[in-house]
Amino acid sequence: MNPKFVLPKIGELPVSAPIESICKFEKVPTRICPTEPEGVKVAADMVVNAIKAHKENRLFALGLSTGRTPLGLYAELVNRYQAGEVSFANVEVYSLDEFYPMDPASPRSRNYRIHEEFLKHLDIPKENIHLPNGMVPLSEVSEYCAAYEKSIRKIDLMIIGMGEQGQLGFNDPGSYEKSHTRLVQLSLASRKMISGLFSKTEVPTMAITMGIETILKAKKIVLMAWGENKADVIRKVVEGEATEMVPASL
Repeated sequence: MNPKFVLPKIGELPVSAPIESICKFEKVPTRICPTEPEGVKVAADMVVNAIKAHKENRLFALGLSTGRTPLGLYAELVNRYQAGEVSFANVEVYSLDEFYPMDPASPRSRNYRIHEEFLKHLDIPKENIHLPNGMVPLSEVSEYCAAYEKSIRKIDLMIIGMGEQGQLGFNDPGSYEKSHTRLVQLSLASRKMISGLFSKTEVPTMAITMGIETILKAKKIVLMAWGENKADVIRKVVEGEATEMVPASL
């Protein structure tokens, strides 16, 4: 580190600041981008490069999340596919979560959105798409979640958008680190976050979600967060201790 380096004012860093000053407290590799579109391009590069570099004699397993955060990434990947830069013919996808109960044909379904915004525009075979079923009878949910968990092969790359409390999917603060795919009760914070999609009487109270241990088994994880409203939780994830109260810190 340059011993003569000093901050010009409290809270400000010059463009030429040594990287050690900016990253010295980071506990996970972090990329800060000036705008969301620039961050989207960084994430898209990672997905495309990982698919192209995959040489094993099996499908490339890509884990995907839903919600608002990955929308820009999905649009960028569709553009790159249409431009001939990448093919998804040898990719299989596993989606992170789905509301319960929820008809997959409903426009408010997580499955519907990921199809409309991403999957239907690609050359990925239907049999390679694995999405949680929000219409499984309640009496069969436990068995279904166990089967979905078992079907998830080693995920090569997991792309996740992080919630404002550090949620991963619907693993809310306090979720057990060793949790697997399961039916969960949605917290008040999560229900408020999704309330704009539903009428007051229709906001889901439950969801099926991959567990934290399921996610952490992925070979590589890219965690995305955009905007100042997530600055505090980003600091906790990047610089704080690993804790179940901030699931993404794990």
